[in-house]
Amino acid sequence: RKLLRRPPPPPPARGSTFRPPPGVQWTSDGKQVDVVVDDETFRVTWQPTVDVGSAATVGSVVRPEETTEGVRTSFADGIKTTGAPSDFLLVDNKACNKSPALAEDLAPDTVVMHSTPGRGQNKAVIEGQFGLFAQRLGSVIATVDSSTPQRIAFCVADAVTRAYAQGRNHHPRQSDGRSPYDLYRDANPTPEEIAAATERLLAIKHRIDSREAREQARLDP
Repeated sequence: RKLLRRPPPPPPARGSTFRPPPGVQWTSDGKQVDVVVDDETFRVTWQPTVDVGSAATVGSVVRPEETTEGVRTSFADGIKTTGAPSDFLLVDNKACNKSPALAEDLAPDTVVMHSTPGRGQNKAVIEGQFGLFAQRLGSVIATVDSSTPQRIAFCVADAVTRAYAQGRNHHPRQSDGRSPYDLYRDANPTPEEIAAATERLLAIKHRIDSREAREQARLDP
């Protein structure tokens, strides 16, 4: 008989949420955006970089598709925005994020860590922003008369996503009236807080990497 193998239940999320101080950990992902130019639809990818501690969008880039170069460019834009790189960059497990070139390019200043497979909660900060983007802006549509519509499509998408990120950065929270911009600007974590956050993030990274290694070994014939 064929054996039915049920996947194990996911670990409980209660009490496991950890948000480091602003500037310690950034996260990046891609969202597809449709732009209509002269009745022709172009699908481009927005790749923002978001600070986990403050939910501020620090970097942004628009490219034809989600790529390793897009992650690097968006991360560099974040450095230009804030003046310094984060200690950690959280990305998902897409092939472009698994590229050795990404880790080599960001090291030794930034540790690249991958989210737990199947756990969207790991990247709730950026996933939540994608949800707000869709709710507040809806479909991105532009009417442009140009001989190079694809390039114009990229420019329009870049302008719209940057406008959204800027508005989101300065939108006050209901809890205390402070915006992500305020949180990031006024953050001044002590060396002890940064060291504690670094130690905990490295432990989380080790658990994720160990789990992935066990899964790969189990699937290896």
